[in-house]
Amino acid sequence: MGFALMSGNGQLMQQGHQTLEQIRLLAHGANEIRVLFAASDISVFEIAVPPMNAVRFKAALPNLMEEYLSQDPAELVLAAGPVKDGKAVVSVADRNWVQQVVSLLRAWGVHKLSAYASHLASRSESDAAIVWVEQGQDVTELAINGGPGRISANLLDHADTSVVLQLAQIMLPPDSSLPVKLFVPGNELERWKEIAAVSPELSAWEVQACSWSQRVAGIHTSVPDLFRDIDFAAQPAFDWKRWKWPLILGGAALVVNVFALNLEWLSLKREEKALKTAIVETFRSSFPNEPVQFPLEQMQRKLSAAQQQAGQFSGSDFASVAFRFAQSWDKVMAGQTMAIETMEYKEHALIIKVKSGVTVPVDALATALAEQSLTVEKKSEGVWQVSAGGKKK
Repeated sequence: MGFALMSGNGQLMQQGHQTLEQIRLLAHGANEIRVLFAASDISVFEIAVPPMNAVRFKAALPNLMEEYLSQDPAELVLAAGPVKDGKAVVSVADRNWVQQVVSLLRAWGVHKLSAYASHLASRSESDAAIVWVEQGQDVTELAINGGPGRISANLLDHADTSVVLQLAQIMLPPDSSLPVKLFVPGNELERWKEIAAVSPELSAWEVQACSWSQRVAGIHTSVPDLFRDIDFAAQPAFDWKRWKWPLILGGAALVVNVFALNLEWLSLKREEKALKTAIVETFRSSFPNEPVQFPLEQMQRKLSAAQQQAGQFSGSDFASVAFRFAQSWDKVMAGQTMAIETMEYKEHALIIKVKSGVTVPVDALATALAEQSLTVEKKSEGVWQVSAGGKKK
């Protein structure tokens, strides 16, 4: 089986004939495999396409191809190039056969697979007409690519060179103004040149040796890819080997971070336990006869009660809150003390109800109360709650 190993920029690195197993070993680490199917294995048609978008064209392709096919389109791979001037080139191959090739190549672990008819892959859009001659063991393959509508192939029993050239002349369109390039096996180049030179019709043909650079010169987006619609064929396989060390390092970093978080959590847990123990011990030493339930809240209540017994007011006591509210109210309302209808003290807060028709500048009052470490909150229309605490809006 012929093969070529090429670099990413299209430079030929190695070529020759190897067994499939040997080619598999060479393909190890390759980013892409392009398969060139023999022209005799692929049928190529140029079909007329009515005006439609690419999605509808793809869905309608089996119906558009019915008149060209002798079997069910579901049993075939139909790969179409883009529509140009109302026409498209379609490559057709047996689906089971193509899927077997895909399954074989996917087992090689290659990133991307694509496949083309060899006589389509060898001609660029603006190139000359291509006549391709391949010598097999028992047959000679003749492929013609003269541009859209001028693509054909034949598989011949071993025939004389002159017969092959005569058939090529017949297969080429007679009205073609394109120059012709004849590609032949390298070891028979001189013989083919001599035969072409003595024929007036063929003397203008350019005879060249087959090369892999020329074989793939015409591969571009408009050439139908027979693997494109085969499941997972054109999708890159995940290269686990390439990501092995990044994944290992990422996993190690994750383990280290989780371990560090666990250490931090354990440290905070020990600190929490120590603080709780210290609070409980402090409360018991200060109030040995009191049962411990919520030591922090109990301690705050005891301190507040002790301050009141000593003649001191806590920040949330009625006298303290009322005094500071009065100062703020006088500052904002300019002595309108009669604007207040009722004042109650509930749950460490003043409930103020203003008389109807009285307008209270809420923002100014809130600012003044904040200076006294008080907050104001509207409970309902004309009813306000004033309590000790930080600034609240």
